[in-house]
Amino acid sequence: MHLLLVHNYYQQPGGADDVFAREQALLEAHGHRTTAYIRRNDEIHQYSLLDKASLALRTTWAWDSHAEFKRLLGQAKPDLVHVHNTFPLISPSLYYACSEADVPVVQSLHNARLLCAGGNYYRDGRICMDCLGKKVPWPGTVHGCYHNSRAQTAVVSAMLAVHNLSGRGVTVDLGPQAEQQGQSPAEVFSAAAHREQVDEKLEKVRLAPYSYRWVRLRSSPGP
Repeated sequence: MHLLLVHNYYQQPGGADDVFAREQALLEAHGHRTTAYIRRNDEIHQYSLLDKASLALRTTWAWDSHAEFKRLLGQAKPDLVHVHNTFPLISPSLYYACSEADVPVVQSLHNARLLCAGGNYYRDGRICMDCLGKKVPWPGTVHGCYHNSRAQTAVVSAMLAVHNLSGRGVTVDLGPQAEQQGQSPAEVFSAAAHREQVDEKLEKVRLAPYSYRWVRLRSSPGP
């Protein structure tokens, strides 16, 4: 099988970066062919003032990544695209390119940012579900859930709102263990966030055993 792996590296190395590299090595060791599409947040340091000013828009729709990725899809012709992180330089525009090319997508959720601007459904020492189910997650902006900044959270919330309202919703399968326990996305990710705060040693295994979850994106607008 030929897999196209996608990841936006953070400026500070983290668990998602390690998982991406290890997964590629593991797949290749078992005879699968891989191609990687990578962006790095370190690129932002080289941006012009105009490029930096456009970051808010690019978080919602990164036109350069979309064009590059469409070309790569046509050249590589993968059987499957496996996405890790698209924030902020790749953006959800990638999913539209995959839909147009009729290529199936698997998404690993290393945090809850596709559903929650803060990324963990946890705020002020408690589980927070204020944005759960809202197509426009405005409570997160009011509370400044991303980096304790209302301005930065507004950018993330706008990204979520635009793609929620587009009709290309996401269905998150948290796996059989979460289903058996009757856990919602908020409870799963918030519990993990709380464990991180209690014990920093858990950073490398954060969200376990929920690190690898499937996200199914509708290929056509919903009703």
